[in-house]
Amino acid sequence: MINIFRKLFSPIVLAGILLAPSAVLAQQETDAPTSETDPVLVFNRVCYAQVPVIENIRDMSTRFAWERIGGDDLKQFTTLESPDVLEGWDVRIAKKLYRLGIVQSKPSEVMQKTFPEFADGQATSCSLVLDGSDEADLVLI
Repeated sequence: MINIFRKLFSPIVLAGILLAPSAVLAQQETDAPTSETDPVLVFNRVCYAQVPVIENIRDMSTRFAWERIGGDDLKQFTTLESPDVLEGWDVRIAKKLYRLGIVQSKPSEVMQKTFPEFADGQATSCSLVLDGSDEADLVLI
């Protein structure tokens, strides 16, 4: 999944850096990332720290009035034919817009064979798509 995002969004980030290097440098000097603007911290707060309890993400979506996404935009979050859960939202945090998707399903056959103790469990993923305005070295850690 990370490789897909790198392929899709690294060129956007790179183009933004090449087109406006002075603006990027000026922003770095005056606007240090905060927990609301740092994409790694945002991912940690809305995805990583919540999974596998996806109800927490749903609660945030209601509390902060995130706009639901559907159709082809939502289908891009999974390659599974029919996951148990497939939900997504457009998320505005501070002045940034992200797209968030959660997918939950039974573990794949490979995962069940590799980790038989989890065969009856749920595989859960949470993905956060960035808006392309972040520094590549901050995101690609």
